[in-house]
Amino acid sequence: MSLELWMSNLWFYSLQTGILILVGGLLPWIFRLRAPGILHLYWRLLMVACLLLILQPLALNTVSEPISVPLVEELVATANQSPGVQGSNSVNPYAWLGGLLVTGILLRLIWLGVGFHRLHLLQHRTTRQSLPPHVHSLEEELGVSAEYRMSGEVAGPVTFGWLRPLIVLPESFGQLEQGMQRAVVCHE
Repeated sequence: MSLELWMSNLWFYSLQTGILILVGGLLPWIFRLRAPGILHLYWRLLMVACLLLILQPLALNTVSEPISVPLVEELVATANQSPGVQGSNSVNPYAWLGGLLVTGILLRLIWLGVGFHRLHLLQHRTTRQSLPPHVHSLEEELGVSAEYRMSGEVAGPVTFGWLRPLIVLPESFGQLEQGMQRAVVCHE
């Protein structure tokens, strides 16, 4: 598949997805859907529909006439007759779009890398903190566990980590009443 065809398919997929999201985003507003469970299911189905658009047949380069392959002698004779190779001054827009797409992907990966680095630094600049007993009893009730740390660098709780979750709480967490502390820990 050529770059031009690939970019064309990407453009049409993006256009179709954009239209689907635009129309799909207006429907809950038009029909005044307010129930969180129904909205959650609706947005998940809309996401699946956007992903299923990928499975539609791709635009193919169809050739109506058979392609004739020139003989090597014909190519050499043609090359000897031409005064020189002339370049084209036209700009291929698909090459620019491809370059822009790759640049955007690289910038996003750099942005994510910087974010992961900042989380890593935050993890090492925090202090381990023992939490009140009602928080530990809450962990047992919910059947989850995490490591808790305190930091003056965060304004609100931050949770990260998949296998060993880490919850960084602001220093003001200890000043909250017991019910608020339980709510914050439950949310995180």
